[in-house]
Amino acid sequence: AARQLANRGWEIETIESNSQGIIEPEAVARLLREETKLVCVQAANPVVGTIQPIREIADLIHNRGVPIHCDATQVFGKMPIDVSQLRADTVSVSGHKFYGPKGSGAVYVRRGLQITPIAYGEPREMGLRPGSENVPGCVGLGAAARLASKCAAEAQANLMQLRERFISGLRCVLDPDPIILCEDAPTLPNTVAIEMPGDAKRIQRSARHLAVATAQSDSPPDEITKTLRAIGRSDAQIGRTIRFSFGWTTSREQIDRAVDLIAEALDGMSQR
Repeated sequence: AARQLANRGWEIETIESNSQGIIEPEAVARLLREETKLVCVQAANPVVGTIQPIREIADLIHNRGVPIHCDATQVFGKMPIDVSQLRADTVSVSGHKFYGPKGSGAVYVRRGLQITPIAYGEPREMGLRPGSENVPGCVGLGAAARLASKCAAEAQANLMQLRERFISGLRCVLDPDPIILCEDAPTLPNTVAIEMPGDAKRIQRSARHLAVATAQSDSPPDEITKTLRAIGRSDAQIGRTIRFSFGWTTSREQIDRAVDLIAEALDGMSQR
């Protein structure tokens, strides 16, 4: 979306994060100008899991008369979220991230905020989107959202326990210790990026029963590469980094098995 706006003549500026993946409110303030129309910030990063200080950023830029959009896709369903506490003007979520139908999503619009549609036709959805609604998708999204809101606190506690079990397990079996990225920052309970003592893609191929994510392209950079470069990781470090994520149905037994598979993969690599 940002690239398309740039192609249409809008000036887009990227806010830099610190080494822990945090976008500091002061960094946002330094980029604000009289002509600034919008600030967009993810609630949490999908690669390193860092949770951003959305409320602090919102309060700061609202004092300058600038609205903020928050992409809360990674947060919803993993931990409690209250849009009134975020103080964002618009908040978007994607259904498949909390077990809703793929292709469904929702946007919260602060009462009183005037938005101009970007697609036109027979008006639907408060005049913001044309065409017939995807009724099954809407119903499924609503059911999933209702369940997620009831279970969010429990899900957060369970996912955090699984995450800590996984990290502790790896530290017990790997030598040298794996490096947990952005460990000192507030993070999602289900996401962790870890620099391994070995090539990430070789580990991924050896532990083929695990569904994990590694950097796939450095030119043009994919999402993982861009994120890790943004927090100061070198290309060599990126090549050793794996992103893991856990879900509502992940069990302790699966966590322990994942640790064993990674250890076996590294043992096999060292013997070649």
